Amino acid sequence: MAFLNKLPNSTRYPHGMEWKILKKTPWLLFYSANIIAIFTAVAHIIPPEGTAAEISKHLDFVNIIAIAFLVASWMIILTVAFGAFVVYLMKGPAYAWDPLEVVDSEEPDSR
Repeated sequence: MAFLNKLPNSTRYPHGMEWKILKKTPWLLFYSANIIAIFTAVAHIIPPEGTAAEISKHLDFVNIIAIAFLVASWMIILTVAFGAFVVYLMKGPAYAWDPLEVVDSEEPDSR
């Protein structure tokens, strides 16, 4: 697919913010999951005092909140990554938004 590397008569521009976001996406997913898992593990290791039913109810609540935070954080991260991927595709192989010259004329081009 070497023919996709450069358009004829075009200038390649450096990667923009979208490439930085795409590179950080796996690490953001990994760290967000681990931070939530650490807080959940701490809640399970050090449960509050009370009866067994109260502790079980509290830990169920902690698990539900952890799953909700995990799903919400991953959805936010993946939505931003999807937007960055769309921008990357729109720029194309020249990494330029709109490299074409705009002809501003009162009369249409006579071809």
